[in-house]
Amino acid sequence: MESRRYAKRQLTWFRRDPEIHWRYVDLLSAEETRSYFISEIETFLNRRETETETGLIFNRNKKFEKS
Repeated sequence: MESRRYAKRQLTWFRRDPEIHWRYVDLLSAEETRSYFISEIETFLNRRETETETGLIFNRNKKFEKS
């Protein structure tokens, strides 16, 4: 029973985080799923590259800080 409560708390926590994008891949074709994840990864990597180039670090409080 305790593991069920833990799983529910995790879902609640993840749903509140705007950085997490829920995707129900069982509703998509294999190609749609592949395209979606490649796009998400490219977006993430481009953002990290831009942050590194500018010397800015994005923290969990949604603020940019100089490194």
